[in-house]
Amino acid sequence: MHLDDRLDTPLYQQLFDQLRHRIEEGGQPEGSRLPPIRSMAADLGCARNTVENAYALLAQEGYVKSRPGSGYIVQNVAFLQVDADRSQAPGEKLLGADENRVRYDFTYGNLEPGTFPAAAWRAITDDILLSVERTGCDAYNDPFGEEALRSAIAWRLATQRGIDCTPSQIIIQGGTQTSMQNLLALFDGARDVVAMEDPGYDGVRTVVERARFALAPCRVGAGADVFRADLEASGARLAYLTPSSQFPTCSVMPTDTREAVLKWAERHDAYLLEDDYCRDFRYRERSLPPLASMDRRGRVIYMGTFSKSLPGPAHQLPRAARAAARPVA
Repeated sequence: MHLDDRLDTPLYQQLFDQLRHRIEEGGQPEGSRLPPIRSMAADLGCARNTVENAYALLAQEGYVKSRPGSGYIVQNVAFLQVDADRSQAPGEKLLGADENRVRYDFTYGNLEPGTFPAAAWRAITDDILLSVERTGCDAYNDPFGEEALRSAIAWRLATQRGIDCTPSQIIIQGGTQTSMQNLLALFDGARDVVAMEDPGYDGVRTVVERARFALAPCRVGAGADVFRADLEASGARLAYLTPSSQFPTCSVMPTDTREAVLKWAERHDAYLLEDDYCRDFRYRERSLPPLASMDRRGRVIYMGTFSKSLPGPAHQLPRAARAAARPVA
């Protein structure tokens, strides 16, 4: 190592930079001890405080640790180096690194890359922000969602899904888990049980468990009779269902089972949360009517989403829920 007093860089900074580089390159391995301050100063022909300042800066940056009686000991600094081999560092690799990209991605719910209509979305956004309607961007809006959007959703549900509802029954929310969390606030976790298809959507299961509700699994792969028996024995006050395309099996709930589920809800003073998350993706046959369209007793809370059919999951348009006809006691 060499210090040059002709440079503008202070001597202690020069020494710090050289020692840091040496440690990062492995010339001073982890667990080794730096030379004593006195001998280092003598070798470099500099003052002791120059070495002391350089060592103190190394300690502050995490490269070394001062131990009484042992001097300065080199630490594991792989995690301090941006360009280092991250396999040597504790924790995860850098986000976005090529090593983190899997060859086959089986993640569900993502759209095909490049399918998001960025140009159209940008044009619509610009049009709204440059119009007189932009005044609505300056204040908090209706907590239940924009009235115009709720009216459009109510019209869509009435004309395309046979669900008779009004804009006042529509609530705009930020996703399935948020919707479930808010809905559970209307129930009593100390005494109410939540029934759920088994297997079922793990996102909802997580919300229910974190809210400390008892969870009653209803098996969907063993036949309709087993599912009905599980639901009947659950003692649930709320049941989360995906009848149009059961997640993750994609099976469709038969009409007679739908009728039986509605009767169960009425008989036990329970409610059904129908998650109709992929109704728009039907190309070969027409979907069965939603469970909510068969409901005449206000027992079904209907939930749908635009996050798959319109902008994509990253832009997560809120979900719409049709409230039950009467409040939960």
